[in-house]
Amino acid sequence: MVSTYELAWELAYRLHETVTFAHVKRVAEYIEEKSGRLGIADAEYESSVLSVALLHDILEDTPMTEPVLRQLFAKKIADAIVALTRKQNEIYDEYIERVKLNDIARIVKQVDIEDHLAQVSTLKPSLRPRYLKAREALLRLA
Repeated sequence: MVSTYELAWELAYRLHETVTFAHVKRVAEYIEEKSGRLGIADAEYESSVLSVALLHDILEDTPMTEPVLRQLFAKKIADAIVALTRKQNEIYDEYIERVKLNDIARIVKQVDIEDHLAQVSTLKPSLRPRYLKAREALLRLA
């Protein structure tokens, strides 16, 4: 039987283009390396967070649909991925506030933003202020 993490890896690898897969892989690797610092102590919880990290862009960037995602993964994983998926015409600040409501999504989004900010050569200058503001908002839980 394949694990949740293995299924997430396989889907991310097969459905994402090379650049996007490299990004989601970096996000998952960072979370795995820094799990203790991120407050992830439980192995099952870590597996869920890593799976969400690999799949956090899957609904936006691939043909994957929410109903299929919900058939494949546990509710907490699917809910976090849906929380990380920005809705059409959703204001970015409202999106970030929605992400904050899901603990797994919040952790993944924090690392996602850090990865985007670290990609200096490909980061659009117009996105930097938005990411910095979102990073601060994610740190404020209230």
